Amino acid sequence: MNEIAGFAARQLQERHPVWGFWLSQGEVYSNLEVGDRRGPARDLLEGDEPLMLTVGAMQLAEPQARMLKRRLLDLFTEAASWETGGATEYTLSLILVRGSVE
Repeated sequence: MNEIAGFAARQLQERHPVWGFWLSQGEVYSNLEVGDRRGPARDLLEGDEPLMLTVGAMQLAEPQARMLKRRLLDLFTEAASWETGGATEYTLSLILVRGSVE
């Protein structure tokens, strides 16, 4: 996990040298977001750039949690078939755990 966070931090620093965290109030939860001095980096992390730093929580019954896991793994397997020799390498980490980080 530390290595993956390091990859992401270096890519963010390539764009702006100084980053920090922003705490914003959502409709249900507070959101801790990474950003630069202009604010949260939503345009970078939620836009079309192939960089994503997302942690979310949802309340699912166990059958739906199993279905989510299967679908994520299926998508991961499908994407592996898109590999192109000599192209940029990407790291994807998927973690699904019971509980909340509150």
